[in-house]
Parts: sequence; C-alpha cells; structure tokens
Amino acid sequence: MNVGAFVCSCGGTCDIDLEEVREGVEEVDVVASSELLCQDGRPAMSQVIDEYDLDQLIATTPEPSCQERIRSLADDHGLHPEATAFVDHRETTAWVHDEAEATDKTARLINAKRAGLAEEAISRTVSTEAGNRVAVVGDADAARSLSDEADVTLIADGREFADAEGLDDVSVERGHVAAVEGSFGEFELVVRAQVTDDCIDCMECVREGPDGMVTEFPVDIHPEAPDGDWVDVCPTDAIELDGTTRRLEFDQVIHPGGTSRARGGRVGFYTGPVDAGTVAAVESHLGGIEKPKFLDLEMDVCAAGESSQQGCTACVDACPHEAVDRPAVDEVAFDETACQNCGACTSACPTGATKLREPSNERIAREVEALLEADGDGDESLLGARDDAGIETQVVAFVCSERASERLRAYGRRAARHGDVESRQEPTASPSSAVAAPVSTPVRTRRRNWSSGSTRRPAIWDSASASASSPPRRATRRPSPQNSRRSSRRRSTRRRCRRATTRPRAASTTTGPTPTSTVTAGRSKASAHCSNTSSRSARRSGG
Repeated sequence: MNVGAFVCSCGGTCDIDLEEVREGVEEVDVVASSELLCQDGRPAMSQVIDEYDLDQLIATTPEPSCQERIRSLADDHGLHPEATAFVDHRETTAWVHDEAEATDKTARLINAKRAGLAEEAISRTVSTEAGNRVAVVGDADAARSLSDEADVTLIADGREFADAEGLDDVSVERGHVAAVEGSFGEFELVVRAQVTDDCIDCMECVREGPDGMVTEFPVDIHPEAPDGDWVDVCPTDAIELDGTTRRLEFDQVIHPGGTSRARGGRVGFYTGPVDAGTVAAVESHLGGIEKPKFLDLEMDVCAAGESSQQGCTACVDACPHEAVDRPAVDEVAFDETACQNCGACTSACPTGATKLREPSNERIAREVEALLEADGDGDESLLGARDDAGIETQVVAFVCSERASERLRAYGRRAARHGDVESRQEPTASPSSAVAAPVSTPVRTRRRNWSSGSTRRPAIWDSASASASSPPRRATRRPSPQNSRRSSRRRSTRRRCRRATTRPRAASTTTGPTPTSTVTAGRSKASAHCSNTSSRSARRSGG
C-alpha cells in the first residue's frame, strides 16, 4: 500500500511550519503541503496521487466540508471509500500552541495516524434489513420532507391537521402515542385513541362535541373530553371515550416529543427537534443498515447468569444506546447494529467477554509510540533525534470521542476567537494543550503492515519546478550532508534525500512516470503558494 500525507495551513490561519512538518513525517511514500489543500491545492494533490500511485491518504483537516472534498478527490481517483484519514492540526493543535509546538505536534499526529492504520483490524460488517416504513409523531413538516423517499405515516398525537398542505403522500393516523417498543426495523407504536376505525368522517361529532376537544382531521377526541348526549350523534358508534388501543409497526420512528431510555440515543429512533440531519439519517437507513462490526464477543466467559439465576448486569446497565438486552434472566444479547462503538460495555465487563475491535490495544500502543519521542540513543522516532523539537512536556490525552473531543475542538475555536486563552502561554493549562490530540476511535481504512525495524523516509517532490510544459518528476534520492542534529547511529543507517528543486542537477536525474496533467506555478503570491505542493518520496533504509 502506498501512503501519502498532505499538510495544510488553512490559508495561513494555522501557525505551523509546513516544511518542518514534512521533515518530521515518517513511514509514508510522499508528504506534501499547501496553504489551501482542499481548494487551490487539489489539482497538485491529484497529480501527487497519480505519480506515486497512492491508495491511502492522510490529510490535516478537521473541517467536514474540506474532508468531503478530499474524499471526493479520492473517489475520482478510484480509491477505496475508506482510503482517507484525517488529523486535526487546527483546533487542538495550531490554535492552542505556539508555532514550534504546533509544528512538532502536527508531524507526530500524522505519524500516529499512519502507525494506527498499520495495526487496523481486518474489516468486518454487520447488517440489518429493514423496510421504508417511517412513523412521524405530530410533525407535518418532517412527514412532508420524507414522503418522497419513504412510506410515511403521520401520527396526529392529538394535533389538528385540517389545514396542513402537502400531505397527499402521507398516511395520517389518529391517536396519541402511549409507548414505543422494539428496535430498528421492527418498532411497534402503541397508539391510544377515543375514536375507532369505524369512523366515516361524517363530522357530526366535530360539530356537536365540546369546543376544542374534537379534531377535524384526523377525527379524534381529547382523552379528557366529558361524556354527554353529543356522543350519541355518531352514526357508526365509533366514539369510545374509554379509549381504544392499537399497535402499529414501523422500521423507524421520529418522535420529537418523546423520550428514550437510551442515554446516547438508539438507531432508528429520533427524539428532540427535527432538522435536516434527522431527515438525512432516516433516509440513509431506508432499506436497512450495513456498518462496521465493532465488538468481538466471547460469550463463553460471560457471567450473565446460569440455571435461571441472574448474574452480572454490567454491560446492560452501562450501554447508553440500548444495544444490550436481557432476553432471559440468565443471558444477555447484543444488538450489533444498534452498537455505536462507545466502549461502555467493554469497560464495564469484568470477564473480558466483550472487546472493541477498534481501536485495539496494539493500535493504541503503536499510536502512542509514534506520538512520543524516543528515549536515550534509540532511533525509533525521527522526532526523538531532533534537538529542535517544539514540545518540551509530553502529554497524551485519552478522551471520549462522543463528548470530550468536541469540547476540545470548541476550546480551540475559543482560543482562535479571543487570542488570549491561557493554554497558549501555559502548555499544561488545558487538556487541549497535550502533546497529542485525543486518541479516540480512528477513521477506518484498509490495513497496512509495516516491516518492523525499518524506517521509511518520504522522498521530496516540489511542484514549484513544474510548468505547463514541464510535468512534475519523481524525486532524486541522494545522501544528505552530515547533520549535527542526528545521532551517529542514525547517520550510519539512514540515507536522506533532498528536496527536488528547479536546479538543473536535480531535474536531469529524475525518473518516474509522467502524470497526465501538469502543475502550473501560480501567477500571484497567494495562488503560487497554494499550488506549491511540496513532497518527499520514500525509501526503506538499507540497515
């Protein structure tokens, strides 16, 4: 697998030294940088992907829109849908550290991401089939938004929809939702109403009933409506003031006013305000779900109980998504489709019956090793041999990917906004000033195995030497002059390559395939820098 790392300074808003970051990145085939990677830098990035035949990309951007552009570029090159991984060089790095620390940390984060990908578990998936039946409780706008894609039923929940428009493709059911049972693909709504299905919408009860107690569409009666002669006006005896209950089946449920026992929410059941994200989530689950398998289960060592005697309940109590159930008093069952990879069951389990597949202990260990400097005279890390490393106190923060990681990003945004956040002067003042960004569930990509004991140094490719008639060329590999910052052991076992420049000597000795398109140096200062994607091409050390 050929891996490329791409570093961006977000239009100069990230105070990092791009060249120093490139120097600090290891074990990739090429590392490139740009001031605006996701915009002006994409053409050059595309050529680097072609020239080095990359099939795994690591890019520095925390911004979802930028990530989507890079994923789209990877897709244009026919790469695997999961062949992009991202590093936050901004909110938790450049915006809360000075330049030297941010530069050092960015290189370490890229190295850690690469090391983690090398230990990634073989991808496995779980799936649950489902239909297109969606129940929407009391929200005509949400029902209307989904009606083109799904089989939508609007549960009135006591509301009046006589004047609602655009519901021609929506089934409207009377009644109040008394309970929601089941799970994704097999939800059951318990609905109570004071009018039976014998109603023919004759409007007699609407005219004769108590004011504000009878809805016109759908016809239903408030549960607290008083009895009286008006009840006898119904020609079909459809009025049942004591209430009638029916059970309706759906694949997904939107219940804005509902509550869930699942503290972290559950798949296919949406509570709270409905927005575009809710609609998109419902649409993405129409027909079923296929998702990564998050858990490795060894139920032989589970202590849930035996012989009809209840035992351990730790995983059931811990799961915030109702993904663990107790079908019998002496056993537990995991709904792996509902699992959100939070790790609560793994942390709570006293026997090791449940383990997260990702990140594995091995993966976390390799990431931490890549984040930290080597001690003594060892050359496990390039950063360990540098005298000018920006970080003095090394701290690795392990935080919750569901809650804390977003708070760290918010802290970084506040630092960028106010410019005087304490952590910029005192590295230990905040978790976001740690040497490494939070270690959480990594982006999943295809597996790569690196040979132990070898260190790959990316070679150097500089698009500044390219023009419309002179396509970018593969870098020249040369031994570097002795560097007083490197240990003698490193100098004897590793050959360095120089960055290709516009000098004729480098251009005359380059080899490699010619990309179908070329990189043109920009005509203005800004555009020239944005298209100035510098890179290094790698080789394994002979030692």
